[in-house]
Amino acid sequence: MHEKSETLPLLVGVEKACELLAIRRTHIYKLIGEDKLRPVKIGRRTVFRYADLVAFADEAGRAAA
Repeated sequence: MHEKSETLPLLVGVEKACELLAIRRTHIYKLIGEDKLRPVKIGRRTVFRYADLVAFADEAGRAAA
């Protein structure tokens, strides 16, 4: 029998990105404007690669240390 392991999403929406980074929606758009986060547009929807959010958080953590 196969156990279903939890898989990480490839893409997350703005609200989930805010939750993961513990920041507000306006800050997400500020980071986009500063080219610190790169969104992906799917139709009218703005999403982020989960891996990009993790990399951003790692870099922000290193910069704060």
